[in-house]
Amino acid sequence: MYYKIVNKESSIYQKMVEQREKELKTKEENKELLRQHIPYAYEKFAGFTDQGARRVPIPIGFYFLNPEEVDLAVWKEDVKRKGLFYPSKRTKAGKEMQKFLNSLDSYSAFRLLDEIGIDYYGEFHTPFLEVVGDAVVVHLDDKHEPKDENFIEITKKEAFDLLGLTK
Repeated sequence: MYYKIVNKESSIYQKMVEQREKELKTKEENKELLRQHIPYAYEKFAGFTDQGARRVPIPIGFYFLNPEEVDLAVWKEDVKRKGLFYPSKRTKAGKEMQKFLNSLDSYSAFRLLDEIGIDYYGEFHTPFLEVVGDAVVVHLDDKHEPKDENFIEITKKEAFDLLGLTK
């Protein structure tokens, strides 16, 4: 189900905006930490994307632009995916890199559900949260119904229009 929150004075609006700002700030801080710890340019990574269970992108492997430069004491190429490198868990340097990647900050989707006041159980889709202009757009699993009156149910089309995803 899609919802929007437009009452800027409500505490839930302020909580959601603050939550998303923290997530985006953490995303940028993590990018900077990756630049500082990984000396190789990469085009993409394998791992957790934002708006999922971790709420902030968390890489676990990288497609380096110049794989021939990669230090194999730190990195190991994936057997099935050519060009994808993960920290080697057989070396001290690789274990340290893995420890660094594990230390990157993230936010849990459960924390977001707690903020909204949703009791979660069983299997469900992770929540989506984005701030666009003066509106907060939230997508929740069909099992999750917010109790706060400031959540206004909207159609998928309206949500996509707000998010700029319609053609």
